[in-house]
Amino acid sequence: MTNNSAYRQTRTLHATLAGQEMAVACRPALDGAAGPTPADELLASQATLRAGERVLISPCGRGALAAWAASVVGAPQVAAMDTNAIALALTRLTLAANNLEGVAVHNGLPTPESGPFDRALLSIPKGRQLSRLHLLSAALALRPGGQLDVAGANNAGIKSVLSDGERLLGSGELLAYRKGHRVARFTRCPLDLQDLPPPFDAPGLLSGSFLAHEVAVGGHRLALCSRPGVFGHGKLDDGTAMLLANLSFRPGERVLDLGCGVGIIGIVAALAVGAQQVTLLDVDALACESATASLEANGLVGACVVQGDGLGEIAPASYDLIASNPPFHAGHAVNLATTAALIDEAYHALAIGGRLVLVANRFLPYDRLLQARFGEASMLAADGRFRVLAVTRQSRR
Repeated sequence: MTNNSAYRQTRTLHATLAGQEMAVACRPALDGAAGPTPADELLASQATLRAGERVLISPCGRGALAAWAASVVGAPQVAAMDTNAIALALTRLTLAANNLEGVAVHNGLPTPESGPFDRALLSIPKGRQLSRLHLLSAALALRPGGQLDVAGANNAGIKSVLSDGERLLGSGELLAYRKGHRVARFTRCPLDLQDLPPPFDAPGLLSGSFLAHEVAVGGHRLALCSRPGVFGHGKLDDGTAMLLANLSFRPGERVLDLGCGVGIIGIVAALAVGAQQVTLLDVDALACESATASLEANGLVGACVVQGDGLGEIAPASYDLIASNPPFHAGHAVNLATTAALIDEAYHALAIGGRLVLVANRFLPYDRLLQARFGEASMLAADGRFRVLAVTRQSRR
C-alpha cells in the first residue's frame, strides 16, 4: 500500500455513543482519534433531545454525533455542518453506514438562514478565535430560547471558550465534566448584529466579514482578507515568507497554490504569470472564502479557487509549478501521511519539467519524502527553523 492509498483509506469502526451502537467512518487525515470523541460523549450524555426538535451539529467532524442525534429526533430534523471537506465526506459515510437518510449535510458555517434550530451541539475546534466563530454562528442559527450545548477538553481551552459564551449569551449552566472535558449549556438570548459584545464584534466573525491587513512581498503591498482558523489569519507566517522569497516564476507557466490558506502564494503567482494561470486549492471552506476575498482585494480576476481533499478535486490538470506550505498536523499530532499523499498527487499533477516547491519546519523529513517520489530534492534556503525544498518531475515513471 502506498502512502497515498493509506492516507485515502477510510475505515469503519463500531462504537457506542450514549447507549447507541453505531458505525463511524474514520481517516487519518482528519485527526488522530478514532470513533466518538470524549466531547461527543459528553454532549450526547447531557443533551436530552426531544423527538421533533430541529438539531444542529456544527462542526460535525466524522458524523458520530449527527448520527446519534438523528437516531433520537429523526434524520430530517438534523443538520450537520462543517467547513472541512474531509469531515463532510466522513459524516456522509457515517450516516450511510447507519442507514440514516435525510440528515442535511452542509458545507460551511450555520447562518440565521440555516435555522431556526431548537438545539445546537458544539464540540469546540482547535483555537479560541475559531471557537468564537463557531459559537457565534451556532447561536445566530438558534431560535430565541433555543439551547446551545458546548463541550471540549480542558487542555484545549474549553474554560476560556465557556467564558466567551457567557459574554455572548449570558450565564451558562455547567452540565458535567469527566476525562478532562466539560460541557455547558447556554440559552439563546436576543442578539443585535450591529452591537455584538466584545470579542464577537471583531472582523471576520460575522458571515461576509473579514479581517483585512497588508503585507509587503517582493516590492508589493498586498491586501489579505481572512477569517479565524484560516492559515495566515492576520499575519504572514515566517515559513511562507521564506518560501515566497525563494520562489521564481516563468512566463506562461500554470501555477497551483496547494493548501492556499488566505491565498498569499496564489496572489504572488497571479501577479507574476497572470491570474488566469493560477489555481488555489484548500480543504477548508473558510480558507477558500478568504482566498477569494484576498484575490478580489488585489484586483486579480480569473484565478480559480477550489475547495477539495487533495489534487483529485482538480484532476486532470498539468501544472508547471506547485508551491505549498503544507499542513503536518492531524488534530494535535504530527502526521506525515498528509504531506506524503500530497507529494504523490503533486507528482502526477506536474507537467514534465514541472517543479514542486515546499517549505517545512527543519525537523520534518520532507526531503526523504520528496526523494522517495521524485528521486532528488534541492534545498533552496534554510535557517534555524525552516527549509525550502524543491524537486522537478523528470519523467513519466
